[in-house]
Amino acid sequence: MCGIGGWLGNQTDRGQLAARMVKALYHRGPDGNGIKSWPGATLVHTRLSIIDLSPAGAQPIGNQNGTIWCSFNDEIYNHHELRRDLESKGHVFRGRSDSEVLPHLYEEEGSGFVDKLRGMFAFAIYDPRSRRLLLARDRFGIKPLFYAPQHDRLAFGSEIPALLEVPDIDTRPDRQAIYDFAALFYIPAPETFYTGIRALQPGELLEAQWDGRAVDWRVRRYHQWSISPDVSMTLEEAVDRTETLVTAAVHKQLESDVPIGSLLSGGIDSSVISAVAQRSGSGIRTFNVRFPEKRFDETLAAEAVAKHIGSEHTTLSMDTDQGTWKKITDLLLHPGQPFADVSFFAVNAVCRLMRQSVTVALSGDGGDEVFGGYTIYWRLARIARWQAFPAPLLYGGALALSPFGHYGRRLRKRMRNVAQADDTSVIQSMYC
Repeated sequence: MCGIGGWLGNQTDRGQLAARMVKALYHRGPDGNGIKSWPGATLVHTRLSIIDLSPAGAQPIGNQNGTIWCSFNDEIYNHHELRRDLESKGHVFRGRSDSEVLPHLYEEEGSGFVDKLRGMFAFAIYDPRSRRLLLARDRFGIKPLFYAPQHDRLAFGSEIPALLEVPDIDTRPDRQAIYDFAALFYIPAPETFYTGIRALQPGELLEAQWDGRAVDWRVRRYHQWSISPDVSMTLEEAVDRTETLVTAAVHKQLESDVPIGSLLSGGIDSSVISAVAQRSGSGIRTFNVRFPEKRFDETLAAEAVAKHIGSEHTTLSMDTDQGTWKKITDLLLHPGQPFADVSFFAVNAVCRLMRQSVTVALSGDGGDEVFGGYTIYWRLARIARWQAFPAPLLYGGALALSPFGHYGRRLRKRMRNVAQADDTSVIQSMYC
């Protein structure tokens, strides 16, 4: 990953603010950093070198005549095809990084070029001639992007702490965000914990223009997901189609000029990704962490998968020092706003240990949801079967379970909730 940031509009201490933003984003890109400024705009970048390690891949990066500039985070998987098409139209490239494609593609097609991108990304494009700024986030929202709009300035950054360096932003707590966090255990975009900072949502594009006095901006959705299942498929055809799509997705993420590894827990998503990567002939290295608490330790499953696919596997021990209070508090402060998913402590520990051997790590996200790996989906299926019975029969069964102590009372409560057949009570029935 890399870090991007900057602003459009009035700012007096440009050099000092840019340096502070770079410092706040340094952990995202320790291999280099860059700052590019104009009257009324600045782009900053911290680089994690993955493709084209030479200075030609440094950012912010411009097109061949320096009229369009870009600060980019992560990877465009179809950049080779896009580059060939642009070269056929006369565009000249000085390096081979995927980030250099973006300013050329914007020059050729305007803001509509984002529809052609395949990958995970967050980026800023700036056109000094028209004083126009473009911010975009990938369709799944894998890469973060935050912005702080004001009358005479719009600042942006990969992380909230970078925006907290910008003066005069309204940092009062957002009351609705607090309510949502209490109910959901996360803050849904476009809200953040701060009144003056917003999150660009997945598949959104922000376009801003500065006229020398004020910044005019708007957000629009460039991608909308639609689901049209092909119910005519047989099970075998669906399996073949799924394998084709997963294989293509993993192969596109294996391009790198630095060592690649894979987080392997032994679960559905990480096992599938590691197996496909290993089958590609890349000789993927897999990693898992051994935890001292048996209920959290997945070493046996991870080692079994690694042996099956033939990967070079490393088991890293989670020592007791990883859980010190200082490290815990540092991680809690790192997102810049409340974050309730405790798994990020373990993920951070894995990545810190992996970084000693590899620069890029593949990981699974969403596999359990797609393939039904969590027990919650089995519970939902069980509830669906219960709902096939008439409500009076369920109530009768609930009464019959009354004499059977604690477990009888729990099951009775579940059956009553299912019999009521509304969404809230069905969800309650899975946890009560």
